Amino acid sequence: MITIKKVNSYLIKSKSIIKTKLFTLKEHPENNQIYEPHCLEDLKNSLSIHGQMEPLAVTKSGVIISGHRRYNAMNSLGWSECEIRIVEPENELIALIEHNRYRQKSSSDILKEARILEKELRKKIGRGRYASKNREGRHQGERITMVVQLSKKLGVGSSRLKQLFSISNYKPELIEEIDKGGLSVSAAYAQIKDEFFRNDSSEIPQSAQYKELGKCLKSTNLSLDDIEKVIKRTYPYCLEKTDISHEKRRRLIDQLTFLSELSNDELVAIRKKDEVENTYLEPKYLNKLKKVTPSLSELNKFFSESIAFENVCLDLVDENYFNQKFWNTVRTHIHSIDNNNQIGRRLSAFVGFYNNNGYRLLGIISYGSPSYALKARDSHIGWTKELRDTKRDYLVNLSVCCPTQPFGFSFLGGKFLACFADKLIPFWEKKYDQRVVAVTCTSLEEGLCQYSGLKNWKRLGSSSGRMLLKPLRQEWKLWRSWYRKNYRELYDKTIKDSSPTQSTLREIFKILDISAKDFIHNNRRGIHFHHLYKNYIDFLNGNIDEQDLILDTFDWQGEWFKKMKARRENQTKRGEFSTHNFDFNESNEQIMLAWLDAKGAL
Repeated sequence: MITIKKVNSYLIKSKSIIKTKLFTLKEHPENNQIYEPHCLEDLKNSLSIHGQMEPLAVTKSGVIISGHRRYNAMNSLGWSECEIRIVEPENELIALIEHNRYRQKSSSDILKEARILEKELRKKIGRGRYASKNREGRHQGERITMVVQLSKKLGVGSSRLKQLFSISNYKPELIEEIDKGGLSVSAAYAQIKDEFFRNDSSEIPQSAQYKELGKCLKSTNLSLDDIEKVIKRTYPYCLEKTDISHEKRRRLIDQLTFLSELSNDELVAIRKKDEVENTYLEPKYLNKLKKVTPSLSELNKFFSESIAFENVCLDLVDENYFNQKFWNTVRTHIHSIDNNNQIGRRLSAFVGFYNNNGYRLLGIISYGSPSYALKARDSHIGWTKELRDTKRDYLVNLSVCCPTQPFGFSFLGGKFLACFADKLIPFWEKKYDQRVVAVTCTSLEEGLCQYSGLKNWKRLGSSSGRMLLKPLRQEWKLWRSWYRKNYRELYDKTIKDSSPTQSTLREIFKILDISAKDFIHNNRRGIHFHHLYKNYIDFLNGNIDEQDLILDTFDWQGEWFKKMKARRENQTKRGEFSTHNFDFNESNEQIMLAWLDAKGAL
């Protein structure tokens, strides 16, 4: 969930923060040469409501590297001091631009940044045949071009940066039009392509083109139906054949470009906001969630003794009190990741307890089918493709493991649910008549998470993270329906793939002539593994039978209770504990929006 604490931890990591007087600071002399002045009213309002959410990055001499707008806004509000963190950049100009990575910028700003940055990088890496070896990020023989390096440092997609360079070189007056909002980057680039980059074939007389096409058709011996299929799957004819406009295709590209320029945290937040805005949840279930979420005092009382474990309830999703609509409501409102319909097997449950006030919800869990192929998992087990195909159903994926608040933050609720989820396994085995030998899951990020530090959970590594970007909900609904309606044969094939969404996206991009490599998001996630039997590897490799499996037991209750008590004591000493119990209220929505705005995501 996007809370003030999480926002701060993302922005400043472990860097030390100090307070200083505003008059001791000074703006970097190059800042106003690069960036156009922007209105400060929104930022002043955000500072007035939420305070300073991110420290200024300042050199030892008091020169601001990041935070010029905040500095001016705080001065305008009459503040006398602010929070800063000291940075020691090797190159101040490069640092100035890199620290403004998430600033809301015009196309003119981006071009100024790119040209200054390129000049400074050239000084650093040199030119000619050896320059590519010196570029940052180059590894394993990978070729990193200057444009790619610039795009990474600027936080701008490489395709968009190339387009801006072309527009600026051929028709610079269009940049001003883009900044005014009268023209999108994609539309401006389309103009450039039409005017300056015409295909050589356009110079061939029309009669000659017909002749060449005729030769091609004769050589293939295709039927009219086959020719029709080819035309329908070829851009730009596919648009006319399926009655969809060029503008809608450009709108899709614009959205994908926007999403490709976001960091992982921003992408998660924007997708969550998109889900909340486009999901209707019945008020009665929202009210029900508020009523059953336990308070801090209720949690303190319930978990005062370790015997509380005996009174924790597991309730499967049913048709009565614990129904699917209620589960979906809870998932939407307490989970950081937007809810996508899970493909394959699934079993979900509520976790809670009863007190004098009735039922109190601790969180939700859900098991689903494991990924078809997962390199870190398959390497750990030692699977060949053949063994994976025959033994994969003995695994399940913990797809949802999410506590309510303040249980999660103040009581290590995520760790509790990650261990308690084992109680759901017998129900899975009964429902699907299938023994479960081990559990996998992926964390939201690559680093520390709720599965870290648990002896019964092992971190195997990270996912590759290379996934095609999916558009936001309304856009995705439009193009998925378009694909299903007009390319039913392809659609029926792709939805049966191990990654149906990715396969569908790949085909849509291919038909619309959208470069898939320009819209890949490198979101690496941690891969975690929990075994239930000591000799699980022997079994999963076909060396022993089911009856030979040896159950592994572990006192996770004692381990969690010890960790939880230590956390509560530390929080009490520091006064750091959370007392709120409902995440998506108006206040937190404002926090999320302010954060996204500050990072230039809106």
